[in-house]
Amino acid sequence: MASESEVFIWNRQMELLSGSDLRCLQVERLKALVERLQARVPFYKAHLKGIASDKLKTLDDLRWLPFTNKADLRNNYPLGLLAVSAGELVRIQASSGTKGKPNVAGYTKQDLSLWAEVCARSLA
Repeated sequence: MASESEVFIWNRQMELLSGSDLRCLQVERLKALVERLQARVPFYKAHLKGIASDKLKTLDDLRWLPFTNKADLRNNYPLGLLAVSAGELVRIQASSGTKGKPNVAGYTKQDLSLWAEVCARSLA
């Protein structure tokens, strides 16, 4: 087995978090996501009605959150689920839509930066 000095670590601060610190960070980010969606996306304001972010205490509380399904994506085509203005997007990806409307995903510069970080960490 390789020692820590032989293992490539891309982001030491994030990759070496203790399990409890990681869970705390995940719950903190989950709460922030729910708040952001409720404040910025009409669909999610309705979809998450009755979900108070301050009631989310552990990752087990994910079970109380509703799923977003394919019909929800199609019904909000093309950009109805954005939490930012369309002007903030730097990339848009879409499926071919062979069984209906395409599914569209929009990405900001910050999204792409985070995506690059996650990819680098997974490859490391």
